[in-house]
Parts: sequence; structure tokens; C-alpha cells
Amino acid sequence: LDFADKVPFMWERCTAQLRVAFAADAQAPADEGELAPLTVRVVSDKELLYSEKKRQWTWHKKWTLPRFSVELLSGGALLTGSTGLWVHVTAVVFNEADDRLDEVGLSGKTSAPYVGGMCSFQSLFFKSTSFNNKGASFHLLIGVVHRADTAGAPRRLLGCWSSSPIHVDARKRQLSELATATSGPLARPSPAF
Repeated sequence: LDFADKVPFMWERCTAQLRVAFAADAQAPADEGELAPLTVRVVSDKELLYSEKKRQWTWHKKWTLPRFSVELLSGGALLTGSTGLWVHVTAVVFNEADDRLDEVGLSGKTSAPYVGGMCSFQSLFFKSTSFNNKGASFHLLIGVVHRADTAGAPRRLLGCWSSSPIHVDARKRQLSELATATSGPLARPSPAF
């Protein structure tokens, strides 16, 4: 399978309503001009599987997700000097009836301070499967929150990005199915929106 035949693995800015823990008490930025619109660049150390037969990205609940780092871009330039920024990652399913992303979660350390132009995540696992969520594909969700140094200051959600859909499985894969699955990139730079 040529990579051009695969459905690309992408990150898109979220426009859906969120029901995730890290955004529960965060407010939207008071001043949109404070930072140029953010985009993310996600770089991984290995790849997810792509099922040619099902034409979808797939992963197993018991497998550790690939290690990845998140870089923030503001106005096209790498953001390196901001303080108080935290990056959160979780897994969500899309609730079509309510145009909402509902958290299904990841196991492991899912938040990190953004320091020196990046933050990294490793040893993460999906907590559930697509089967246990009515067959829904999961999306990885990256959120950027500003935590002010001032006590009592509200946290501000600066942006969220969701990945391409991933079918999360729990059953043992057939050798024939693994033979037809090919790997692809976990991440590519998100286009500027």
C-alpha cells in the first residue's frame, strides 16, 4: 500500500463542545490578540497501524501508544518563551447527537508543562475500546491551557486539536490481519487554520 492511498493521520482544531476534565473549569481567552492563533506540531517515535482492509487507523488497548512530543506554533513560529502553558492529552469519542467530544480517557501521565518549545508524553494507554463505546472510533485530543501565576486567576483554554479517528481494539489480532496492516505516521504538522 502506497502512503498516498492511506487516509492521512491529521490533527485538526476542535470546534465541537468539549466534555473533558482539563477543560471543565477553564475559560476562553479574554483577549484573543494576546497570542497569534496557535497550531500544533506533533512528532512521534513510531507509527500507528493502518488497516488497509478497513481503511482506518487502528490500535490495541493493551499496547503503549507511541511516545510523542507536542510543539506549539504561534503565527507560524515555534513558541518557546511563554510561561504558564500546560499541554493535556486525552482520548475522546464524538457524540454526534450533541456535537460534542466526550472523554473516554488515557492511562498514564496526561499533562505536562510546556517548557523550552515542547513537551513530551510517553507510556500512555487507551482506557477503553471502540466496542465498549458503541463501535465509535477514538480521537486523541490535545489541549493547551494557560495557568496564571496569580492565585485565584482563572485557567484559560487556548486551543484544542483532535486527531484522525482510531479504532481501538481489545481482541487478539489474527496473523492475517496484522500482515495486511501497515504502519503510518502518528503525526504530521497540523495545517494552519
